[in-house]
Amino acid sequence: YEGGGNRRNFKLILNNELLKTEKFNDKWSSDAFTIDYPIQPGLLRRSESGSVVIKFDAEPGFNTGRINSVHLLKKK
Repeated sequence: YEGGGNRRNFKLILNNELLKTEKFNDKWSSDAFTIDYPIQPGLLRRSESGSVVIKFDAEPGFNTGRINSVHLLKKK
């Protein structure tokens, strides 16, 4: 995520299921930062197309801020 800013309340949704609710509200410095979100195996259901859908859904009156990148990693 890009640091700074406020009013960042949003839900992180994976394959139409809630993974995490974030509320930053100036919690972080102005520097970019990384957060790892562990994903339970049950949330990795694949759609009929075989894809994984990740959605950042801002709460009304809030925003997600800048998202620099998303990486889906497989644990060894």
